[in-house]
Amino acid sequence: MITIATSFYFQDICSTNPLLTMTRPFHTCLLLFIMLIAAKSNYAQKPVAKENLKQTKDEWLRSLPEKVRDSIVYKEWKEAQSAQEKKSLEAAQARIDAALANPNTEALDLSYYPGTEIDPRVASLKKLHKITITKARKLNVDKLFSLLARLPELRVLVLNDGGYSALPSAVGDLTSLDSFTFRNNNIKALPETFTKLKNLSYLCLEHNAYLYDDDLYERLKGMNVKTLDLSTCGLLELNGKIGEVKSLRDLDLSVNDIKTLPASFAQLANLEVLSLRQNLSLNLVDVSKTLATLPKLNALYIDQCGLSSLPVEIGSLTGLKVLSLRENVLTSLPATFTSLKNLEELYLGSPTNSFRLNVLQNLPLGFGGMNKLRVLDLAGNQLASLGGDFSQLTALEWLDLSRNQLPGFPASLTNLSKLRFINLNRNKISEVGTGLSRLTQLDSLFMDGDFFNKADKKIKTLPDDLCQMRNLKKLTLKDNVIEKLPACIDGLTSLVSLDLRGNVITLLPASFSKLPSLQILDLKSNDLQGLPSDFSSLHLVDLNVAMNLNANMSSVIAQVARIKTLRILDISYNNLTRAQAEPLISALPDCKIINVDYYNKEPLPGTTPQPSEQRQNRPILDDGPKRNK
Repeated sequence: MITIATSFYFQDICSTNPLLTMTRPFHTCLLLFIMLIAAKSNYAQKPVAKENLKQTKDEWLRSLPEKVRDSIVYKEWKEAQSAQEKKSLEAAQARIDAALANPNTEALDLSYYPGTEIDPRVASLKKLHKITITKARKLNVDKLFSLLARLPELRVLVLNDGGYSALPSAVGDLTSLDSFTFRNNNIKALPETFTKLKNLSYLCLEHNAYLYDDDLYERLKGMNVKTLDLSTCGLLELNGKIGEVKSLRDLDLSVNDIKTLPASFAQLANLEVLSLRQNLSLNLVDVSKTLATLPKLNALYIDQCGLSSLPVEIGSLTGLKVLSLRENVLTSLPATFTSLKNLEELYLGSPTNSFRLNVLQNLPLGFGGMNKLRVLDLAGNQLASLGGDFSQLTALEWLDLSRNQLPGFPASLTNLSKLRFINLNRNKISEVGTGLSRLTQLDSLFMDGDFFNKADKKIKTLPDDLCQMRNLKKLTLKDNVIEKLPACIDGLTSLVSLDLRGNVITLLPASFSKLPSLQILDLKSNDLQGLPSDFSSLHLVDLNVAMNLNANMSSVIAQVARIKTLRILDISYNNLTRAQAEPLISALPDCKIINVDYYNKEPLPGTTPQPSEQRQNRPILDDGPKRNK
């Protein structure tokens, strides 16, 4: 490193002094000798501690002229890049070798391939039907497609993030191709040979921002493409030729700046799904009129379009089964909205921490007449009541009412016997009335309080008929002011996960130990004095008893140490001594024991100070359908 610095430094001096240029060899040797002696002397005077090596090097680099420092840093960066490329190439070659060892290999992932040409032996994999290549920016695409054309069974090709500016004509030789994903590239057009891909049904051209080709739809009109993704392509309008691509069933135009749809759009008689997410200039009046002419359209996504209101024309889309209006700024719904009586899924919510929120305060009259609804998302609105006809939504299975202003458990929900999932988190619920037992199919119930609400806006008691919910698997009630659980709690025979964090429970009922299916239990931050005598009979996998400072921890530890099924245990913030924790450490060798303390910076021996990392692999139950892209 000193040699490099000296060489560059001397070169700068010589470039401005002709006399020194004539004697450069002599002066170079002299300066090198002086620098090496000085460096040896400095490092010999005092050994540098290992932890100070990086700091010493940084200080030394800062002392050099800027050009010299940049040259050294650049050289090191290039060496690191070269080493990483070599490592990536070896890993890719190992994957290829493994695939070649099995002539029946069907899929091959060559992402981050650093070379310009893929091993030609891949062409011998005659049963290969899927190949994935992402972020392989050095690949020669002409040679790549010539190789791919020799794979007779290739049906799925993923070629993303390559920055490729064109597709070679050889793409037309992939005649077996059914799915082609070409995301995050820079093509301006599709080659004429693309029309040979008669079997292609899925085409993703997302984020090809230079794709302004007037002939794009001309290429596609004679093909059989059913799903087309043109999201994030910088489109300000659609070419009128799109109406000629009559095979389209699913079209994604998200994250563009489309204002309206061309008249020819009405010719897409087979279109079933349309996404217009994040088109902030959308003229929904005109769009609705055009879409109303499409006989098969059943799913429309217009999330994050900045919509503060919906036009009355939205009611003309009576064929819709799925409508998503998430993360807009809607304040109300028009009366015609209830004409959408075929809707099965409706999304009017907003995710947590979204900066765009729908703020509906009321549902329109007749909302209950949309009685084919199975999935309803109203999260993050301002609803204080649901309206008198909500109980008519008898087909409802999945309901999210979290982050609204509901003062109690809505009585109308108890008539919806098909409900399997209810989320009422972070409302202002202070009372849970009777009738829960009628929800015989419910398997997930979320009623967490809002941490920032006052106590009179939180749940204090639970009704006994909660215990009759035989199919309930997941129940969360954290951040409330619950003092005790019903004595009949053992009636929840299917309960797998129970979250009671942040309440004021002092004792668990004796029947608690009879919950046969319970695996995950969170009791953090309560006022527990102890645990039921036969608590160890539970088959817990994940237990949190952190921050229960009034508990007799010696007794708690003695019981917990007998639960041999435990794999994660959190005992943090209980001021435990080493002697108290020792029985857990020795009795539960297969359990990750988490211990964080306000006063002790170091964890107890055999425990870990990183609860967030250790709890990553805890068992997770399904919270309901994952909707939308």
